[in-house]
Amino acid sequence: MRILFVVHQFYPEYGGGTEKVCFHLAKAAQRAGHYVRILCCRVNQWDHESYELLVDSVYRGIPVSAFQRKDLPENADIDLPVNVELNSAVTELLDQEQFDVAHVMHTMRMGSALEAIIDKGVPYLLSITDFFTQCFRVNLIDVKKQLCDGAMGGESCAKKCQLSPWTAKQLCDRNAKFKLILSGASERICPSKYVQSKFISEFPGMDFRVIEHGIDLNKAIVQREQYSSGPDTTKPLVFGFAGSFVPEKGLECLIEAFQAVRSPEIRLQLYGSFFGQDVYQEKVSELVNADDRISLNAFVEADKIYSVLMQFDVFCLPSIVPETYSLILRESAATGTPMLVSDLGAQADFVNEHGCGAVVGAGVAKDWSGAIEKLIKRPGTLNDWKQNLPLPDRLEEEAFYYQSLYQKTILSQS
Repeated sequence: MRILFVVHQFYPEYGGGTEKVCFHLAKAAQRAGHYVRILCCRVNQWDHESYELLVDSVYRGIPVSAFQRKDLPENADIDLPVNVELNSAVTELLDQEQFDVAHVMHTMRMGSALEAIIDKGVPYLLSITDFFTQCFRVNLIDVKKQLCDGAMGGESCAKKCQLSPWTAKQLCDRNAKFKLILSGASERICPSKYVQSKFISEFPGMDFRVIEHGIDLNKAIVQREQYSSGPDTTKPLVFGFAGSFVPEKGLECLIEAFQAVRSPEIRLQLYGSFFGQDVYQEKVSELVNADDRISLNAFVEADKIYSVLMQFDVFCLPSIVPETYSLILRESAATGTPMLVSDLGAQADFVNEHGCGAVVGAGVAKDWSGAIEKLIKRPGTLNDWKQNLPLPDRLEEEAFYYQSLYQKTILSQS
């Protein structure tokens, strides 16, 4: 098979969950003998001048074609505008490479690519890694920071989130546009039942399949065995976070909650990247610098994440928006690290289902302080949670499911 992966951003510029899943699926397909290419958008400027709309490179053995964000209309991060010249460049790529199927990992900034794929009749699957296809704010959180039940064809967006430059009609038109994209996909795949329920409610009559993201379980087990040295009751209790340092992750709440607990026997380790958010970086850095029990550390490459997670006694995911899946929770489970998570979305469902941690009020610092204090007083709770940690799906399982769907999609077009 010849497979084109379409994603809104990619390594080495960004390394979030969607990018990680895209890389692993592309690499697994490549190992299975299939030809793959990734089509993505580069948000920042090139290091060198280029007059080509699509610039080719290779990331860890995978061919990548990227265009620049500056070549897209201003509203490309919230809608599906088309750049005619870029559309032509993608069409030329499709003609040259003759892909059998496209796997759309994210639609943001991909209006030009999607139009070319549809016009050329290339069958495509669509993975729903967040709520962008029904919510221009991405997270189903309205402008008043309240959880939204859904777009309701754009009508709810018009009532709760109608800000310039949107009109009520434009918001309904946006929803109709994405409905066409979704309906045209041979498969619509959600990473969790939580996401599936939200899309079935918004787009009745469409089928949405659930395939959970897999992790490199073999690497997790090997590193866990190498790192394990038995319990150490003399060391501080380490709470940790690893991921993107963005406001939606609730880091400020976690830090403020931690600072309210004055025990000298605890630590908070934060690993991640601010991805150019200078104002937010300054704010978080000031909070961290006020407490020498807290450390701020650089972004961790995917192949090193397990060694970081195994330094934690408790993994914290204080997101103030509903997570649609969370790879890092599964990676944490694979290392034997229980967790504290906010009471929103799939992260709360995961912990409640397995009893492998505690669910805490999203954005409520006093609740997080209370959860930390309970663990200081009753550290044996961690051992109870550890017994309930589930064994996550493997990368190979996820890749097998998808490759079966690629073949099914191609055969259905014959």
